[in-house]
Amino acid sequence: MLEDSNALFEVLQELGAKKPYLEYAGLSKSGEKSYHKLVNIIYSLKKMGFDVNANEIIDKLDKFTTENDFAK
Repeated sequence: MLEDSNALFEVLQELGAKKPYLEYAGLSKSGEKSYHKLVNIIYSLKKMGFDVNANEIIDKLDKFTTENDFAK
């Protein structure tokens, strides 16, 4: 699980989402767009040769965003 839900919130804001999360239902539309940008960035880092386990990172992010464990 993510150590700090506020960190993901801030990253999604940096990637263009004004309000990344819906109050009770997961990612907002702008949050989803920013989330897809983040996923693409993570896979791009792997393609560029950085030693990251992109699939593991994405799996953790996916689990986090589907379990409604948002910034509380």
